Amino acid sequence: MRSLLRFLSLTTLGQLCALVNQLVLLPLELRIWGTAMAAQWFVVLSTANLIVISDLGLRSSGHADLLKATAGDPEATRAFRAIWALTRLMIGLGTLLFLVYFTLTDVAGAPLLLSLVITASLGCDTLTTTRGVWLDTLDQFNSVELAYLGTQAARILLSFVALLGFRAPPMMLAWILLITSFGWLIAQGLLSRSPLLAYGAGGFRTPRWRSLRDIPFVITDPASSWIRLSLPVVVFAGFMPAAFITTYVAVRAAFGAARLAAMQLARYASVQYARQGRGDSQQTVAVRAIFATTALGMVVASVAIVDNGRLLRTWLGAPHVQDSRAIVASLPPGRSPSAIRSPLASWSVSGTWWTLPNDNMSISASGCWRRCSYPSYRRPPRYT
Repeated sequence: MRSLLRFLSLTTLGQLCALVNQLVLLPLELRIWGTAMAAQWFVVLSTANLIVISDLGLRSSGHADLLKATAGDPEATRAFRAIWALTRLMIGLGTLLFLVYFTLTDVAGAPLLLSLVITASLGCDTLTTTRGVWLDTLDQFNSVELAYLGTQAARILLSFVALLGFRAPPMMLAWILLITSFGWLIAQGLLSRSPLLAYGAGGFRTPRWRSLRDIPFVITDPASSWIRLSLPVVVFAGFMPAAFITTYVAVRAAFGAARLAAMQLARYASVQYARQGRGDSQQTVAVRAIFATTALGMVVASVAIVDNGRLLRTWLGAPHVQDSRAIVASLPPGRSPSAIRSPLASWSVSGTWWTLPNDNMSISASGCWRRCSYPSYRRPPRYT
């Protein structure tokens, strides 16, 4: 137990902040805004979240070049500067493209300014997150996580005060998102400095276009995350009522709590696995991790199905909740085991590793699927 407590880190605190953001702010938003306005907020957020793939997954490439560049290799330095320049260019163009999209398209009847502010904030978040991935490679993990933790804590505190004290509309929370996004960008730049990863670093004159050949491999991680978390909200917004959207988001948050617990179990198990050395003890650790996370996922799903929304109605308020059994049934009951896919990717029984031809790439692809019964098509609702 002591080793488990010692293993908890700034990452866990950052994840807990994200979890509190969902579990605490969600019922406040529903009670203050109402079901229609809250559903509109969730649809705009889920649509704009597609910006996370604007870097085309390049955050997962260039790590070998970065390490060689820090060792003084001039060719690797030029190569990584080109990748970093191309990544910033892709994120900038992606954000601009979404700004144009929201200007020309009416998404769930949301005000234009709300959509534009959310898009700009998520563009900043994507740039900061991408830079943080490479800073981890430079062993600046603590400073990266500290900036993230401070941003999430400030975002939650400001949003909580705005909702509870001023009954703030969605527009005010959008401005809070944008301000904290800029704060995160600045804080990470001050706490984690690296000439190779400076926001104003060069490399645009010699972009490394051949890095685009890696996109089919490296884009799977951000794309799968958006498909798993945001795509269902965007799809359901086309034909489902607002109460269904809010219920789905609430169920997703509840499963997120179980997923967070499973991820921490998986991280702890992976460390213990590495310490055991080779032999039967390794397989024992892996089997226990699989069993624990599978059991956790099954218990959470079973309780949610049997409960039939009673806990949700207490948590969110009865008017905002629709029958949750159909939503829970559409989610894979074994969702929690997906949290251990990364450790198990290297836990081969034969002791071998999956390798890639390009040593600059790291892949964390997750499969996701849904088995849903769709009702007859109706005109897309406007959550106004």
